Amino acid sequence: FQKIKDYLAKNQMENQVLLLHAVEIQTLPALYQMCEAFIYPSIFECVGIPIIEALNSCIPVITTERGCFSEAGGPGSLYVNPENIDHLAEAIKNVLNDADLKNKMIKQGQQYVINFREEKIAADLMKVYEEIL
Repeated sequence: FQKIKDYLAKNQMENQVLLLHAVEIQTLPALYQMCEAFIYPSIFECVGIPIIEALNSCIPVITTERGCFSEAGGPGSLYVNPENIDHLAEAIKNVLNDADLKNKMIKQGQQYVINFREEKIAADLMKVYEEIL
């Protein structure tokens, strides 16, 4: 965290980046909806809940090409090598500068994220139970 703060200060970017910590869950939807894109370049296996939250907020997602992230992000998200800065930068530029791409990602994300709604999960689970009975 301190390295990031130092970098921002060194490059006179303190007013361009807002670092948030321990954000209350009620605030998250508003934060997501203020974004042009959700960038989640994790370098370790984690959960995909923030990706699903972004998709639910109609935000295009750029995330890591490995781990559980493709399951959470679905076919409409962009996947990058998080250790390749050029690849990540290109993906961000593409989403921010290509309205058609951005709209396509949002539409596909809305369709895909239905798979994570409680009603869908419950219906799928009931199918499994019915098949084994």
